[in-house]
Amino acid sequence: MAHTANLTANLTWDWQDWRGRDKEADLEVSYTFDGETIRNWQLNYDPGFDDAEEQRLIDYIEGEYAPEAYAEWLADMADYRGPDNTVPPMGAVA
Repeated sequence: MAHTANLTANLTWDWQDWRGRDKEADLEVSYTFDGETIRNWQLNYDPGFDDAEEQRLIDYIEGEYAPEAYAEWLADMADYRGPDNTVPPMGAVA
């Protein structure tokens, strides 16, 4: 069973607009990732991308950012979960 993480990528994105002008934007992209595919992503603002540029951005994050962030998230979850893979109740003393 794959776990789904809510993650964020902060990056600077360079692209050309439909008029051929070079553009650059600092972006924060929130997304869910299950170890293979990004879903439910959202930009912190609309930089004016077309659909193809949005897909290039998501593909880049999926290949470059998400795997490492997901591995760190899984490691954090393993540290948090108990030996039987359950989350301890709030207020539990270890």
